[in-house]
Amino acid sequence: MFGYPAFFVGKRMFACAYGQGVGVKLPADRVRGLLKRADVLPFRPHGKAPMREWVQINHARSENYAADGTLVLDAMRFVSRLQKGGLYAK
Repeated sequence: MFGYPAFFVGKRMFACAYGQGVGVKLPADRVRGLLKRADVLPFRPHGKAPMREWVQINHARSENYAADGTLVLDAMRFVSRLQKGGLYAK
């Protein structure tokens, strides 16, 4: 997606590499909380308007992304709930 590697549940993207960071889709309230972190920005691929329910995490050192592994799993679960017939659909 956007010319970078991306991860999907069905046809819905939940995470992708982008520029110098990683974009993840999460519930809006979680996004608001994450935007308080210095290493998190609104996800704005190609300089467009921020994508709803998305953030971009930027770390100077690649090994620091390991601390955000839970966010990627949470993004997968969130998108799965949105995906009809997804892994966690109710």
